[in-house]
Amino acid sequence: MIKIDTKMLPKGMQIHFFNQKYDRDLEVEFPPEVWKNFPFKEIWAQNMAYLATVELALMFKEKEVKYNFPFPLFKSFFDELFMKSFTYSGDVDCEQSFRYIKDLINLNSQFNEKLVPANFTAPAVKEKSINTLTFGKESLLSLGLARKSV
Repeated sequence: MIKIDTKMLPKGMQIHFFNQKYDRDLEVEFPPEVWKNFPFKEIWAQNMAYLATVELALMFKEKEVKYNFPFPLFKSFFDELFMKSFTYSGDVDCEQSFRYIKDLINLNSQFNEKLVPANFTAPAVKEKSINTLTFGKESLLSLGLARKSV
């Protein structure tokens, strides 16, 4: 079994990964001004911890992962992302992609509580948007268009 803990830090977050072979910490830090104004820190940290660690369970051929946080808001999105990337992963590892898919479906992920929706209201803002960037072709095109319009 793998255990995953998260901890909020003054400038970011820490992910603690523990199983029989490894006991490691990963810290994600931001410039202080960015982190100070970063909204929904805990929700972001929980989702990033899931995204950063679900593949480790498959790497270590573990059947169970125990997280110390609630069910991540974007878990189904991340799981779909992994499913779509397994074809490439299988080719690179000289494994069968189907094995990765089967292992993810059979992975027993335990969370310490059910999903708790965030209670917030977003202020109305004129002519602004939030755009996620993956730094793929479409994202770079969006970034270029946004910079050009400013």
